[in-house]
Amino acid sequence: MQLLWQAIASHVHRHKIDVLFGCVSFIGTEIENMKLPFSNFYHYHLATAELCPQAVNCRFVELNRLLKDDINPSFAWKKLPSLIKGYFRPGGFVGDGPVVDSQFNTADIAIIVKTNLITKELFLAL
Repeated sequence: MQLLWQAIASHVHRHKIDVLFGCVSFIGTEIENMKLPFSNFYHYHLATAELCPQAVNCRFVELNRLLKDDINPSFAWKKLPSLIKGYFRPGGFVGDGPVVDSQFNTADIAIIVKTNLITKELFLAL
C-alpha cells in the first residue's frame, strides 16, 4: 500500500491534481448489517456540501442509520477493512447515500480525497 500511495502522490504532484475520487465497496446488500460503518461515515466522514456527491434518487440508500451518540468511533474504525481505512488516513470523505448493487453483491459509497490534505509524512506512515 505504501508504494501505491507514493506513486499516487507523485502523479498528483506532477499533474497538479486537487481531488481524487472513486468508490469503496462493502460486500453484501443487506444495509442493516452495515449500519455501524455507514452511520460512522455520515457523522464523522461526510464530505462538505461543495464536494459531497449523492447517489441518484432511484438508487439512494440512507447513510445515517444510527444516532451519533450510539456510535463508538474507535470500534467502528477497527471494523473497517484496511483498504477502506487507507482512504481515510489522508483525510478522505464519503458522499451521501450508498448504492446497493445486487448484481455485484455490494453496497458502494463515493470516496473523495482532497490532495492538499495528503502529506509526505502520511505517505511514509501508510
